Amino acid sequence: MLNIKLLIFNLRELLIKNFKTKLIAIKKNNFILYPNFLLKLIFYFLRLIPFTFLLYITKKTNYQLIYLRDNIIQISGINNNHILPIILKFNIGKNNNYNSLINFKTNIKYFNNSLPLKFILLYNKLYNYDFIEIEYLFKGVRNNRIIYLNNNNLNLCLYELFI
Repeated sequence: MLNIKLLIFNLRELLIKNFKTKLIAIKKNNFILYPNFLLKLIFYFLRLIPFTFLLYITKKTNYQLIYLRDNIIQISGINNNHILPIILKFNIGKNNNYNSLINFKTNIKYFNNSLPLKFILLYNKLYNYDFIEIEYLFKGVRNNRIIYLNNNNLNLCLYELFI
């Protein structure tokens, strides 16, 4: 009975990974290529190719794929799995104006913690925001942190915001 459940689980993973994965963007070094109409069309036809084959090709060419699988946006080629602390508050704001704060706590769970902050902000159309206010529990201690967004901080991965 256990072998049948394991077989069904592995079959589901194989089908979801290869045929139900949606390609969102391509990353090379610190440059992220977002799809315009032509690239969306190309991405649509690339869905006909098994995703593991695309991963193999991009691994050989030093590109990384940003993709959606099981309602979580992930990035290929990075196997850094970090456990994030318990997030109590994750707000994004403009010009130290607390009236413009956006509560982003519920949305952050849909992103892999290895994704660059720049991609997360652009994907959610949060263009002209200046700071991120974070409150979290780490090893039983409540921490507050304000991160001002500039070119250096935009390349940070999500897990690096809590270091």
